[in-house]
Amino acid sequence: MLTDYHILLVSGFVRTLAACLVLFGLLPRLVLPDLFPGEPGRRMAAGLVTSGALLVVIAHLLVLASMFDGVAFVAVIFGVWSVRLWFSGIRGSRYGFEGMFAKLLRLFDVLSWEQLRKFRREAFERIRSSIDSTRLVLFAVLASVIMLTGLVRLVPVWDHAAPFSMEYYDTLEHVKRLQLNQMYLLGYRVPLGLPMIVQTLSIISQVNVSIMLHFFGAISSLMLAGSIAFVVHRATNSLPGAIAGAALFGLFNSLLPMDVRSQVEADSFVLAGAFMLPSVSFLVDCWLEPKWKTLAVAVAGLLCTLMVNVFMGSLVTPAAFLIVLGALLTSHWLPWMRGKRRLVIAGLGVVLGAGFLVFTGLVLHNTGFRNVVQVLLYDQHINRYFSLYGALSSVVVWGSGALFVAALVMSFWKSAYAGGHLHLFSWGAFGVALVVLLQYSSDELGSMIPLSQSAALLAILGAVGFGIVVGWIIQSAAGILQHQARPLWQPRVVQLAGTAVALALLGVYSPGQHLEFDYTVEPDGFARSLYLIDQQYMPYQWTAVSHRGTALSGMNRGRFLDYGYFFDRYNPDTYKHGSKDAVPTPLLFIFVERRPDQSNVATELATTSITAAGNIKDWITRYQERHSDMKIFYSDPDVIVYKIEDPSVNALRG
Repeated sequence: MLTDYHILLVSGFVRTLAACLVLFGLLPRLVLPDLFPGEPGRRMAAGLVTSGALLVVIAHLLVLASMFDGVAFVAVIFGVWSVRLWFSGIRGSRYGFEGMFAKLLRLFDVLSWEQLRKFRREAFERIRSSIDSTRLVLFAVLASVIMLTGLVRLVPVWDHAAPFSMEYYDTLEHVKRLQLNQMYLLGYRVPLGLPMIVQTLSIISQVNVSIMLHFFGAISSLMLAGSIAFVVHRATNSLPGAIAGAALFGLFNSLLPMDVRSQVEADSFVLAGAFMLPSVSFLVDCWLEPKWKTLAVAVAGLLCTLMVNVFMGSLVTPAAFLIVLGALLTSHWLPWMRGKRRLVIAGLGVVLGAGFLVFTGLVLHNTGFRNVVQVLLYDQHINRYFSLYGALSSVVVWGSGALFVAALVMSFWKSAYAGGHLHLFSWGAFGVALVVLLQYSSDELGSMIPLSQSAALLAILGAVGFGIVVGWIIQSAAGILQHQARPLWQPRVVQLAGTAVALALLGVYSPGQHLEFDYTVEPDGFARSLYLIDQQYMPYQWTAVSHRGTALSGMNRGRFLDYGYFFDRYNPDTYKHGSKDAVPTPLLFIFVERRPDQSNVATELATTSITAAGNIKDWITRYQERHSDMKIFYSDPDVIVYKIEDPSVNALRG
């Protein structure tokens, strides 16, 4: 049965997706140069990573200036857009002010119903003549896989309104502090890319950040599945491979060493992966066709990755080294790399390799340096869920290694499409290096980079490797048929049949994990009733008497009183709402568990003594004996929320 919470969840999810389209699709088209015209896939990926970096940089500057809000963010974006138009106007671009207004006036001159009908007919004929039915079907399958990746991770959120982990509240507290233009908690210095992106999306979509964080894992996983599909397609020029890679990560993931439960709520690791994969792909493109624009996109994406998750961002150095090595080994396919350029690139590779060896030496022999690095790279959320999943099996490790070795072999195969050699080598070498690290690293490296985080990275790269192998095989088979001048339908049948076979094999040998949560940090009623209060009443009109989680969820929206403080401060026999000594808001809500002897609130949220729940029940009983204005606002088998209301109270008093 649909409840108010489900309606709020669906509405918030749809509005957040729309905000993502604005932020990662429309924003880069407005404020950045026209990136990769004629290549929609690369343009979308470039828009994702550049707008993410732009957002994080602007958010940091606004928070430092104590101006991080919706008006300031829109003002900065409008300013950047104006500067872009001004510069493009100076250069005589079609984006200049005069050119835009001239085109607009010419459009009004010729605009008529006849012109519109003619334009519609021409556009329809153009689309019909350019449609490839096979690619259209494959695109539809890929879009379905990506959307299902997000919807599968919404199932637990649909069933439970309460958070599943304490990390949810850590991220929520950072978002709430960003709303107050406070960047860090005391002693906390890790980059806040995830909270900044969530807060910006909340500003655009006007969705409560508490519920957005609850389903943001589905959004992040959806983005990561799209990034996997993008890099596989760039490496193999194969849509079937992109579908296979995205499906392995998103839907058929029981063989992957990354529990899907870690992807249900907002997690910086998954979001950072969505930025890291295309960024590395653009870094490869810099060697295929050196352009400043491509390099700027790659650097922006890697900066955004680092600001979201330090561990994922730290991978840029080994990735850059492996890409340089691949460029040297595949240089005979790169016509621009001749003469002294090859020596310069070799020197760069030596510098990167030496830097990596120095870093490794410091880690192995300097305990203080290793501890600092471990603190920066440690991701508690991934580690907690991996401990429930189990250790890495040798089948997973060596199976993934076989995929990466196959990608390395394919990178030297003559039939690889132009530009694919370096992509194949880079991802294959990246995966092989990770497998070697997992199997043969010393204890010092293992303590610095926890097994769980390396395993989660292996899951992401394993999906990429699987997509590359499947895509290369299907693309090669279709290419052989086409080269032999077979009828046009045969290569298309190979692609469609290969996609179906790959998905069928995944469904048989690696079915999706069954997402069941038998633990939440609080009963669902706490979260459901708080969402109802937030919907029905204005900010700061109400005070909640509850545990610390309610304080974080209601922060910047309402007031909060701890159970113990409320019981000690207010006497139920004489309490009168509206008096000068009462709670200074028109509404008072008291959250109570029906079975306080078996509390389902996490101990980290219970900030008062063990008798607080019993005390608050006693307070309510005594109050109801002497007053008649207490009503039940929300009730379910686990939680009951009482309401005391006096509209005459000045919410700003006190």
